[in-house]
Amino acid sequence: MRSETRPPEIIVSGTGCTSQYARSSTELVENIAAGRVVQYRPAIQDDRVLAATGLKFNPLHAGLPKQTIADAPGEVARRTKTKRKFADPRTALRAQVTLDVLADAGLTREDLSRPDFGVFWGTPGNQPAIQDYLAYAHANDGLDLWFTPSIRNLHCRSFRQDTLTADYADFFNLAAPVCTLFSACSSSLSSLLLAVRKISQGKIERALVLCFQEVTLFDILFLAGLNILSRKVGLPFCSSTDGISLGFGIGGVLVESATACERRSGRPLFRVRHITGSRGFSGSVTSPGMSVPFRAISQGIEAVLEESELTGADIDCIFPHGNGIRANDQAEAMALHKLFAEKSPPIANYTYQTGYLLSASGVFDLILAADVFQKNRVLPFYSPEPIEGDGKLKFLRHAGASPVPAFDASIQRLLKTCIGIDGSIVNCVLERV
Repeated sequence: MRSETRPPEIIVSGTGCTSQYARSSTELVENIAAGRVVQYRPAIQDDRVLAATGLKFNPLHAGLPKQTIADAPGEVARRTKTKRKFADPRTALRAQVTLDVLADAGLTREDLSRPDFGVFWGTPGNQPAIQDYLAYAHANDGLDLWFTPSIRNLHCRSFRQDTLTADYADFFNLAAPVCTLFSACSSSLSSLLLAVRKISQGKIERALVLCFQEVTLFDILFLAGLNILSRKVGLPFCSSTDGISLGFGIGGVLVESATACERRSGRPLFRVRHITGSRGFSGSVTSPGMSVPFRAISQGIEAVLEESELTGADIDCIFPHGNGIRANDQAEAMALHKLFAEKSPPIANYTYQTGYLLSASGVFDLILAADVFQKNRVLPFYSPEPIEGDGKLKFLRHAGASPVPAFDASIQRLLKTCIGIDGSIVNCVLERV
């Protein structure tokens, strides 16, 4: 059923990110335009640990360089002119991206502390350091805890979400606690959904959506158990793909009501026309291969179109989820062909270039969506192998040494889809302001 009244207009007015692929939103767009591909290395550096895991191969990973993490506290101190010490340098990285998003939106650190400003994290939070646990499990009594301080990180208090959020909230003097949400690979859009709802209800005027997931040995073992890690490189929508290739990145967007943005003479990047979420399938309980039902994906897209009072013909561009798991990609491609074959809008998926960023994957696409609306173009994506089903759908792929020109057209509306391995499906329609 269509909404009888349109909710308040919600716009995105700032972006920011950091990863091995790009240290800023500007660099992200430039690297995509240049056809660059992230540099991977084996995820497990210690051969003894690899042998202990029993893995048949060492999966690839595009993580942040250690120096980037180590330098983050100093960079934040320089930019904020404070001598604040962070308990974990990764918190400083999150603060750094936060400052980038605020600056891009024309806001300051002090604005973030206002009571009408919410902060939403899409992240699993702290995860068990299995490698450390296996190494120190035999030394977990009081005496060893005293002489081996690193064991403290193995205690349950170190896994609480507030060990991450408290330091961050103190630094920015937040008026309310950070709201954390995790729905696997759809965490970015799920967090955006929550932020949009809060703003639409008048509980806040603006929100920061910050998403990240550092890849740990815990993640590698879990995903390897599901048999969805690639041996080489994951190629979304390609018949030659053998799984996903992991990356670590932090991305954020500033969301606010159009009225609040106009009142402060802000610069809107694009409008969130509508966003919907659903429990689309049973996740890993009955789908160990992470096979997502075609019907669930189709219904999710149809729902967001209906709520937006649009049809498939009104969509000018699509950013699909596309993670490299062939069954997932096939189901998503079938759904897109069913709903959009008549108009066949351009489709772009940059996962191969950036690495699969898990909980942060969706927010990186939101950053690239801002480029679509601001520059009235869709950048082609690089894929060394042909796209399966390219004859039925208009994938903007190039495979040469030099990128092909961007797709120039009047892009009024963009569909972004997201699928989590927990069974969540989130879709949103983004619109030119």
